Amino acid sequence: MIRKCLHFVRCVASYLPGGRWLAHAFMSLDAKREHLRCLAAMHANGLAVCNRVNELLAGAGIEYWADQGTLLGLIRENKLIDHDTDLDFSTAPGVELSLVCEVLLKAGFVLKHGYAYLDDLKVLTFEYRGVSMDFDKCHDVNGRLGHYCFVAEYDGTRGALKSVMAHERVRTTIPTVSVRKFRENVAVAIPDNAEELLEATYGDWRTPDTKTDFCGTKVPSHYRNIYEGCRLLTADEIAERFL
Repeated sequence: MIRKCLHFVRCVASYLPGGRWLAHAFMSLDAKREHLRCLAAMHANGLAVCNRVNELLAGAGIEYWADQGTLLGLIRENKLIDHDTDLDFSTAPGVELSLVCEVLLKAGFVLKHGYAYLDDLKVLTFEYRGVSMDFDKCHDVNGRLGHYCFVAEYDGTRGALKSVMAHERVRTTIPTVSVRKFRENVAVAIPDNAEELLEATYGDWRTPDTKTDFCGTKVPSHYRNIYEGCRLLTADEIAERFL
């Protein structure tokens, strides 16, 4: 409710004479509030949610693994990174995200939104116990692991979506996966080439860096930019088209 009120005030302010600065102020307030909420939820429930994800997906025979910031924290620090605000998982090539969605929705996870490329669902974002998490659908690029990193551009004052594009990342050979135990006896599926995958994702992953941007130019993995055929989908659109 608070976020909706802030969005309403921001939109109204953007139409008033000299109101652009006020709209930006409300956008910043909203973003800071959401960041703090996500951070608190991760500290309180992040590891438990990782464990729940493994119970559900491993129980359904769905091959997945912790990836990106979640994998980085587990491998380097045996926990989630202190400043991380969401969980990151990937599914093996050939696994449809609609199946992941079916399993998680039955368990009470809330679907927030997703991304598609050429009418193929590539990314889903869920929330559970206040924790946000992304699931990336990986694909085979000549025996190597590919996936899409989507970027949505918004109007600076009204928050309206302007465009969506994607980076296609190609990282390591397609990994095999094993379930490992971490802090608080949490079980998570981990790629057996985890260190190689982290190097392809972050470069010097052993050195903590709070400013690392997975979509930034410092990431060493090969990619191509895609400007056509990328879409941001609401939960209702995903349900109607893919479930």
